[in-house]
Amino acid sequence: MAAFVGPNLANMTRDLIEAAPFAASFFVLVGLYIMSFVVLAFLKLPPKPITEAVSRNSTGRTLKVIAAQPMFIVALICGMLGYGIMALAMTATPLAMHHFAYPFSKTSFVIQWHVFGMFVPSFFTGQLIRKFGTANIMLAGVLLLGLCVGINFTGTTVTHFWGSLIFLGLGWNFLFVGATTQLTTTYASNEKAKAQALNDFIVFGTVSLTSLSSGAVQNTLGWATINMAVVPLLLLIALANLWLRGKPGQKIEQLKIED
Repeated sequence: MAAFVGPNLANMTRDLIEAAPFAASFFVLVGLYIMSFVVLAFLKLPPKPITEAVSRNSTGRTLKVIAAQPMFIVALICGMLGYGIMALAMTATPLAMHHFAYPFSKTSFVIQWHVFGMFVPSFFTGQLIRKFGTANIMLAGVLLLGLCVGINFTGTTVTHFWGSLIFLGLGWNFLFVGATTQLTTTYASNEKAKAQALNDFIVFGTVSLTSLSSGAVQNTLGWATINMAVVPLLLLIALANLWLRGKPGQKIEQLKIED
């Protein structure tokens, strides 16, 4: 729903305040945030029961030991770079389309299909992971992101932007869901908070950096440079997965204490 509602709201409200394009769109966002706040204010989550197997004072292994595991390292690399690539290309795309003089209606069309490609696969990505394994799904994500870059190198029509961003969304989904799934196999339940905190700090710190730098890179170096910068990152993700496959005893086993 958000894939179609969000871009259309931006398209419909961008010129409501003539002196300040998109100002009305931000006012609409404020309204959406207030609605979300009201809904969340009534959300009551039950407290997590303390299991017999995990004592109240147990903290498990140190963060250094957890983060040194090959499976943790690869999950972190895939989540960090997969999300970073997506943020870099997605943020630069509207700027590139503006540079090529496309109307905003075309840009919102491309973005809505990108968001659709990001989240719709989540209905079946879990089943694919169970059937083919996280490594294969993440490698498929690399392939999809590679197709995104390949399309961008072949042209700059609306069709090119549309197709590339659909593949960008699909590739991000496979990499991010695969990486976060693999991450959960590297810690016990009493180690979850610190392991997830480290992962989220690095992943979303990377997203912040790529989002903030994307516009500057696009403005100074151009659309082609954005896509060229993605290629070595994709190779690093692929090599990390292949490296993990070569490590002995790296089967994906859930390391947790059952409730």
